[in-house]
Amino acid sequence: MAASGIDFPVHERDCRSFFEEMGFLPEKLKVINDCEVFLYLTESPALVIISGTGSVCFGRDENGIIYRTGGYNHIVSDEGSGFDLGLKVLRAVGNDISGRVRSPILTPLFIKSTGIDTLGKIDDYINANLMEKSQIARFSLLAFQAAALGDETAIEIHRECADALWGLIRDTAAKMEADGLDLLYWGSLLVKNDILREMVDEKVNKGLPGARTSIPWITALDGALQAAVKLHHKP
Repeated sequence: MAASGIDFPVHERDCRSFFEEMGFLPEKLKVINDCEVFLYLTESPALVIISGTGSVCFGRDENGIIYRTGGYNHIVSDEGSGFDLGLKVLRAVGNDISGRVRSPILTPLFIKSTGIDTLGKIDDYINANLMEKSQIARFSLLAFQAAALGDETAIEIHRECADALWGLIRDTAAKMEADGLDLLYWGSLLVKNDILREMVDEKVNKGLPGARTSIPWITALDGALQAAVKLHHKP
């Protein structure tokens, strides 16, 4: 059973008890966070870095031990995610409106898309939506569009988020003490935002020169099925 939100042992226990009540045998049931699924696509030590609405990094060493970094709360964690990009967009637009920094492409894109054109409206929006990750993360697309058109502020936002994602990768790899690992990129930002992905790639190539990077070639569902088959046939 691979599901979003299986973040701590209490979540695993709750999910496991639900399926056991449905009749699943405890010894046949493994409950993991859905992001862990891709770690089972390779026999080598592996990392998966996810950046979508939120972010998290999982690793599995040669002994099968799982390591996790980040992804525990979008206010203090989820660095390099769509939420993080979106929040940085709001900050950049606010700084532009207040005359601190110019974002000649990003700010007009934001105002045209949202109708939010004053500091008061930005404040109201944040107060109303801070706990709704997707409502902040949706602005990450505007950051990508502006960066593609050469807006320096939007490009810098991408650099900051790439640094944060690299930090998750670096720190997880350090826990594993593994060389020559497989690194998988997942989540809408790393799959669709080639500006961010290439920035992360550059940092990985310098910091983990032996890592083999790729985007999973199958869906999460197919990955879960493969993982179940592998685990079932293990002695």
